[in-house]
Amino acid sequence: MAIDYDFYEASNLKAAKCDVYARPVGGQTVTTEQLARFIEKGTTATRGDIRLVLSALADEIVFQLREGNRVQVDDLGTFSIAMEGQAGRDRNGRLLLKGARIRSVRFRPCRQLMQKMGSVQFTRSNHLGHHSARVSQEEVLAAVDRMTQGGGTFTVARFRSELGLSGGMAYKWLRQLAEDGVVSNVGARNCAVYVRKEGQRDS
Repeated sequence: MAIDYDFYEASNLKAAKCDVYARPVGGQTVTTEQLARFIEKGTTATRGDIRLVLSALADEIVFQLREGNRVQVDDLGTFSIAMEGQAGRDRNGRLLLKGARIRSVRFRPCRQLMQKMGSVQFTRSNHLGHHSARVSQEEVLAAVDRMTQGGGTFTVARFRSELGLSGGMAYKWLRQLAEDGVVSNVGARNCAVYVRKEGQRDS
């Protein structure tokens, strides 16, 4: 197995050492249900037990992070929070932070995880480039029909792979398709999964 990658135009050329950068393409999102199913095959635990443990682990990590703690998970890595706000001083000159909030959750992989990842191979994708392919609306609709045949769903990554689109062009097409009532996002905002709306297929 190898990870497909392609080149994309750097958005900040002044800060970049090159006008392009490489990143993985075409990967699919593995859900908790799928993880539970995969783990079940290699252990004596049931899928329900695995899902329960994964859910409890996620809840406990959130609780500990909200307490200001770092969470180290063996063979995986360490979770911690990054915060932001506007530094200032009160009338007595004491430092304070206005609008303090959690900016993101950081993850630092442990050495064992990185050692296991070290054997991964990479290949240049044959489907994508940092310039989008020119596609027509008919081609886009045909691709949507192929991916959703039999009630199937598709991700942004698969949509891009099917049509050879850059990220920006793919999102532009998907926004238009959603506005036209052709597709609907049934996933999360930051992890979109699209379905074809009923009654919107080509005749």
